[in-house]
Amino acid sequence: MEDIKFLLKDGSQFVCRAIGVIVSGNKILLQGRKGNNTWGFPGGSITSFETSKETIIRECNEEIGEKVKIKRLLAVVEDFFNYLDKYNVHQISFYYLVELDENSNLLKTEEFDGIEEAKNLIFKWFDIDNSDTLIKPRQIFEKLKNNDNNIKHIILKEIQ
Repeated sequence: MEDIKFLLKDGSQFVCRAIGVIVSGNKILLQGRKGNNTWGFPGGSITSFETSKETIIRECNEEIGEKVKIKRLLAVVEDFFNYLDKYNVHQISFYYLVELDENSNLLKTEEFDGIEEAKNLIFKWFDIDNSDTLIKPRQIFEKLKNNDNNIKHIILKEIQ
């Protein structure tokens, strides 16, 4: 299966992703890359003929070796940004609230490596009340803190 990415005539890309927001108590799981202090939510590109829910289940299995349960859709985010000064991206992402099995060893481990060694992924639990400055969209944290069950449409425009 191929990732759903379209290269547009102007050199920009259109991407469709699914994101897992994994919460345990007052902690939220974020992923980064070794040697880089940038954090994000786990997830990945949706492949052709794969639903966004199937993507989250597949990505969590590939990246952390865990089966997850999807609780609900939190938000749909349209993000317009420049990637590393190389090209512009229009990305649509489905953000799901996801939970690990209550017996998962990952719930007891503050920081751990991802199982996709070539990607140098690292995962870390952060205090949810102090994480909204680490990554975007900040509105996801507001939804979690306020127990907002409504699906939110978020637009982030770094470029026009």
